[in-house]
Amino acid sequence: MKGGLWGIDGLERARSLVLCGNAFHGGASYDGIMFSTNHVPVLRENRWTGFSASYGGALPGGIPALPVRAVKLSDTLTNAVLDVWNTGTSNLAWTATTTSAWITVTQESGSVPDEGDADLLAFHIDPSAIPAGVSNGTVVVVGNGHTNKVDVLYEQ
Repeated sequence: MKGGLWGIDGLERARSLVLCGNAFHGGASYDGIMFSTNHVPVLRENRWTGFSASYGGALPGGIPALPVRAVKLSDTLTNAVLDVWNTGTSNLAWTATTTSAWITVTQESGSVPDEGDADLLAFHIDPSAIPAGVSNGTVVVVGNGHTNKVDVLYEQ
């Protein structure tokens, strides 16, 4: 590993980096991106050719991301299926939970190998179990120390 296409340490005040749908071409003696320990990237569907490695440095591992952050469900629409993305640099193992008794997570865990893949999070609501006056709940997805939430809104 002689160097990197981008040394993330060299970006002043940058705390995050978003790279989505890019095609990178380089020399075999270079890594694509070098990360430092205080940066959390968002990587999605990038293609790397000619590099000795796509990423180097302090790799952040798998990072869960949810492209949908809120879902509205009702008496007639009680199920939701959402993508779980991996925006990190290695396999992501994730789990999902809820503290709302009226929400049941039916796909509670999974894994996403890399930034080009996705897994499915599935849950449903039981409108008859929703306490009077309650209109929202939360599904929490955790993976590799990172947490994402989906707000679940119930509309009568």
